[in-house]
Amino acid sequence: MTTESWRNIPHACVIQEMDVSILLDVVRSYNETHDRKKRISVNTAVLKVIIEGIKAAPKMNGHVKYNRWLVSGE
Repeated sequence: MTTESWRNIPHACVIQEMDVSILLDVVRSYNETHDRKKRISVNTAVLKVIIEGIKAAPKMNGHVKYNRWLVSGE
C-alpha cells in the first residue's frame, strides 16, 4: 500500500539542513552526567524535539484516513 500511495497520491516533502551542534552538545553533556542505564542517543533527542514540536503545533502533523475496502480516504 505504501508504494502504491507514493505513486498515486500527491505528496509534499521539505528538506531542511539544520545546525544540530547545540543538540549534540546537550546530549553529550547529559550522557556525561548520567550512568550508562540512563544515557540517551541522538535519535532519542531528535524524536523528543519532533514530539514537542508536534505537541506545540498539532496542525503541522499530517494524517492519513483511508478505508482500504472502499478504496477512499483523505
